[in-house]
Amino acid sequence: MKSNLSRFWHKAAAFVVSAAFVVGMMQAAKVWAAPAAGLSKSGSAEVGKTINVNVTVSGDGPYGGYNGSINVDSEYFEIVGISAGNYGAANFGKSSKSFLDYNCNIPSGSTIAVVQLKCLKEGVASVSVSLEVSSLDGTASYSTSASASITIVAPVVLSGNANLSSLSVAPGTLSPSFSKGTTNYHVTVPESQTSIAVTATPEDSKAKVSLNGVQKSLNPGDNTVKVSVTAENGDVKTYKILVTRGAPTPTPEPYPVIVTDGNSYTILEPESLETIPTGFAWSETTYNSKTVPCLVGPSGTLMMWLLSDSGNGLYIYDLDTQTVAPCYAYTNEAVSMMILPIPSDYVIPNGYEKATYTYQEHEVEVLKNTEHPELPSLIYLMDSAGTESIYYLDEQTGMILPFRGDISDLIATPTPVPTDTPTPSPTPTPTTAPVETATPESTSNGGNRYKLATIVLAGVCCLLLAAFVVLLVMRMKDRNDMDQAYVEEEDVDEPEENDNVAEPEEETPENEGDHYYQFGDEEPEMRRPGAKRAGEDLDKKEEVKKEEPLPDFPEFPEKKPEPVIEQSVPSPLITVVDTDDASPENSADQEDKPEDEDNKDGDDDGEV
Repeated sequence: MKSNLSRFWHKAAAFVVSAAFVVGMMQAAKVWAAPAAGLSKSGSAEVGKTINVNVTVSGDGPYGGYNGSINVDSEYFEIVGISAGNYGAANFGKSSKSFLDYNCNIPSGSTIAVVQLKCLKEGVASVSVSLEVSSLDGTASYSTSASASITIVAPVVLSGNANLSSLSVAPGTLSPSFSKGTTNYHVTVPESQTSIAVTATPEDSKAKVSLNGVQKSLNPGDNTVKVSVTAENGDVKTYKILVTRGAPTPTPEPYPVIVTDGNSYTILEPESLETIPTGFAWSETTYNSKTVPCLVGPSGTLMMWLLSDSGNGLYIYDLDTQTVAPCYAYTNEAVSMMILPIPSDYVIPNGYEKATYTYQEHEVEVLKNTEHPELPSLIYLMDSAGTESIYYLDEQTGMILPFRGDISDLIATPTPVPTDTPTPSPTPTPTTAPVETATPESTSNGGNRYKLATIVLAGVCCLLLAAFVVLLVMRMKDRNDMDQAYVEEEDVDEPEENDNVAEPEEETPENEGDHYYQFGDEEPEMRRPGAKRAGEDLDKKEEVKKEEPLPDFPEFPEKKPEPVIEQSVPSPLITVVDTDDASPENSADQEDKPEDEDNKDGDDDGEV
């Protein structure tokens, strides 16, 4: 019995120890349970706006660090920045898409990182995050991730209407009567009146109206009650009510309303203009014989601070014509100037006329060139020093250049294409080659020197061409005279007819310097065809044997030097017959001989 009881207690103790061990293990497992990542959005996901995506981690925690990265659809989002969450970062670091921290204490459910995303276009886009979370003691690491879909909508256009639809006070009456474009009013209350009720209704229901509180506690004399209207987009417009408590102060005569081109403009008080243009100062001028405030520039330019249906603004005032025109600031990276209307006394350059140009949604007055529309327009500007001048305005690029006079003369004209000089004929008529018109490159001295050099060079070329033509004509004339002289001399030396038998015509030598040799004399003698030998009786007519026609000789080149007589006499090319032994019978026999025999006898008789 006792032994059984002892076994029971041993088993019970073992059970209790086992249960305690299991419970301890379960608690440990609960502490190191795997964390879970989460994503949440804050802000309005509209195109052009920036939203925040909060990265959270939940679990049993706490955790000792993390290493994460964010992934977005680049077509819809642009990562603007990444910052640490609300857990108390220790060693937070980031890059373009990654973030981390270590040696820290992150309670479960904490926001570990905040990612700023700019919305780029409408649509549904996804955002995902990957985390590597470590345990508090750094002995364990867990991976987790999360994703979310975000719908991006078109931007909501906020109203900029900051006008009042009505404004009234009690007691008293506003002067002048209320108009949403008029911001300054006056009212008088008895001296016993210490407060005044102001009722203001915004024209846009989303706009907010606030007062400065002066209406609740009026002091004797003048008090200014300000009614501020804040539009939905944040624009603010202030209406002012001058409340006079007690004896009214002398009310100044209201300024006249300026009317120009059918538009009405109200003259505003100088103190309502917060920023005065550089170089200008407050002064006074007249409009319809009444004194009105104005701004005066260094060059005498007048400006007025006016109220129109489009709001408050500065206007150029022309004292001669009693008219006003809006002026706008022209700015670029290098300079800022004010656009002015063309003065009435400005002498418009030739070819230009007044026109309008849209600059930043405003119509401004310019001068356009009607003859050359491609040229820049002219615009009247005033620089920061108050100097007014006309400038060139390139309407496409927006660039301006100082006006240095009319540049229409600098427009390039088509340059004539030079034609080939015709080849001169045998009797050419000297002609003057066309001179190319040089397009002026500039109006500087360098351009003048270039034009002068071109003209001189063209003149020299013409003179050389004329000289060449004259020399060519003279050369051809000399050759014609020489040919004519050769023909005349040949006609004089033709042989006479003998016994009514026509001798064969000899070919006309082409060159007078060509000579032929006859043999039979003691020494060779230079003779022309048909010429008599020395000592012969030129008057005696003797019968001469009909000679065989001379062989054709090759043409000699022009101006060939006279042949040199060799010591040895060459074989005769022409058979020479002694006229003393000649007889009619011999002549007849000679004619019957063959050509070969005549040559043979000639060779024997011709030896020297």
